[in-house]
Amino acid sequence: MTRTLHPEEGARFLLERIAVEQGGGAARYRGAVYTPDAAFEYEIAMRAGGEVSAAVRPGGPAAPAELEDKLLAHARTAARAAERKRRDGLPPWPHRVLRWRGPGRGWTWPGRTTRSACRSSSSSRGWTG
Repeated sequence: MTRTLHPEEGARFLLERIAVEQGGGAARYRGAVYTPDAAFEYEIAMRAGGEVSAAVRPGGPAAPAELEDKLLAHARTAARAAERKRRDGLPPWPHRVLRWRGPGRGWTWPGRTTRSACRSSSSSRGWTG
């Protein structure tokens, strides 16, 4: 586990390609969810068009359902795009997909206070709009 992938807030979602099926219609990825204090690893199989299945890596813990759902959503997005990329003459399966979600990026960690929640309002800084 690489400590540099652990965010200070929110969660980082990583997909790293392991193999592509002959013909390019499917691929296998190592998936991971990194939080400030934990990492959850998965083996993910994807088929062009959006079909995705995942299994927790042997011996590892499963991520909370909300985080696992986000990881699978990123995998489905990559899988749906694969067929379009192949039709356009591009490599269909990316080597790596890395996304961060946290305060200000459409997601907050359940039950945690974020820095943005502790900031003073913009009007107290003298900003006008």
